[in-house]
Amino acid sequence: MKHLGLYSSFVLFLVILFSMASNAQPVPCTNGSVWIVTLIKTKPGMDDKYNQDMAKNWVPGAEALKKDGALLSYKILAGNSANKDDWNVMIMQEYKNWAVLDSIDEKVQAVTKKFIGTTEKQTNIVINRNDLREHVGDKIMQELIFNK
Repeated sequence: MKHLGLYSSFVLFLVILFSMASNAQPVPCTNGSVWIVTLIKTKPGMDDKYNQDMAKNWVPGAEALKKDGALLSYKILAGNSANKDDWNVMIMQEYKNWAVLDSIDEKVQAVTKKFIGTTEKQTNIVINRNDLREHVGDKIMQELIFNK
């Protein structure tokens, strides 16, 4: 009798399992690359100086990370602000997956040290950059690739 209850429970479990599998909806998309999106609001009249700073201090590091294979791509988009509180620059960095992003800190530190130098020099660049812009925020997002 004890075995009959155990057997019935097992059969019920299988019936539920198979009915769930047969009702499962196909997944409409797969996960693509992971993007860090940074939103910047340049201070009035500082667009050119900010762009010069990025060209000198940010782009060489991004190119080195691309060459290393850690960074797949990057884009810097600039446009008009919608209002006085809105951002006007978007920096997008594309990484292959979350695992690459999880281990990126050491590579970024090595590249930053190579292209900028000491921690003191790095700090001065950040302080000077803050005179040119306001960092509005960051988002980390994953690209969705929809099935055709």
